[in-house]
Amino acid sequence: MRVLVLGWASFLHGEATAGDVAAAEAVAGAAASAGFRCDVAWSPGFRPGS
Repeated sequence: MRVLVLGWASFLHGEATAGDVAAAEAVAGAAASAGFRCDVAWSPGFRPGS
């Protein structure tokens, strides 16, 4: 099974806060720990590391 993590960004145009990123990473980590393959969907306005 595969999990897609997505959420609702805190700001218009998809900009994310540190809390948005931390929450997505926490959910993805929990899914991975449960044995699921996991992807995180980022908006075009924000992608960590870009």
